Amino acid sequence: MEKTRPASGNAYLTRKGFPGHECVMLTATHKTGGVTFRAGDVVVPLYDDAGALVNVQLINSDGLKRTLKGGQVKGACHIIEGKKQAGKRLWIAEGYATALTVHHLTGETVMVALSSVNLLSLASLARQKHPACQIVLAADRDLNGDGQNKAAAAADACEGVVALPPVFGDWNDTFKQHGGEATRKAIYDAIRPPAQSPFDTMSEAEFTAMSTSEKAMRVH
Repeated sequence: MEKTRPASGNAYLTRKGFPGHECVMLTATHKTGGVTFRAGDVVVPLYDDAGALVNVQLINSDGLKRTLKGGQVKGACHIIEGKKQAGKRLWIAEGYATALTVHHLTGETVMVALSSVNLLSLASLARQKHPACQIVLAADRDLNGDGQNKAAAAADACEGVVALPPVFGDWNDTFKQHGGEATRKAIYDAIRPPAQSPFDTMSEAEFTAMSTSEKAMRVH
């Protein structure tokens, strides 16, 4: 973590709606993966399941992202700690800005997976470490379905749930388009259990035999 310092006012995070958020930033130029990152670009520390620093993700002002060559990526993550629902609910998001958004809206702990490819291994590790936690995949809604499909597979592996944004893109896109209150409602609506159907507790024949007023009371 040399050539870095904590600071706020990062250009990328300002564009994402978090101008005052303090993060780790580069203090010197660094080239990796064919991209030259400059002083002031975001540095996201990545840790393995034992808590050891194993890599970093660099993000420039245009949103280009790279990890360091030779560093661990699979199973590595960045965790944004939250106090609400601690030990009861854990969120996993693809990108850093999406994770910041979910944390900002919920006050709960969010793991940054970096990409949809890492969701499955991270969800499995999270379940091993937190057997009693509700795990929520704050997935991206991609046009090609990739984010949704990989999040669904990860949720199946950890017996978790998927929270999809109402718009194509991620939860940060929803946050920027619709604001905090509407997005907070949408994200909790996405994980709310569906209303119980009257057919869950009675047979179709029993429901059919009921009077109209009784049916109305059961449905509403």
